[in-house]
Amino acid sequence: MKVLISMMQTVVDTVSNAMGSSQLDQTSSSDIYVVLTITLIVWCGLFFYLVYLDRQVKKVKDRVEIKEN
Repeated sequence: MKVLISMMQTVVDTVSNAMGSSQLDQTSSSDIYVVLTITLIVWCGLFFYLVYLDRQVKKVKDRVEIKEN
């Protein structure tokens, strides 16, 4: 979880630095990139969480099968 939060902070900092001070007048058009970046990070986080859960379920399933034998 800490890794995900630090990744989000890094991406937001990078996007805000890339916008620069000259584009501060166009906040409505630049805000969409921040929203899209955060949305992408959330989807990636959900994907990796589901992969993690799948691995944990497989481990538990294997333990149950071993105990049944």
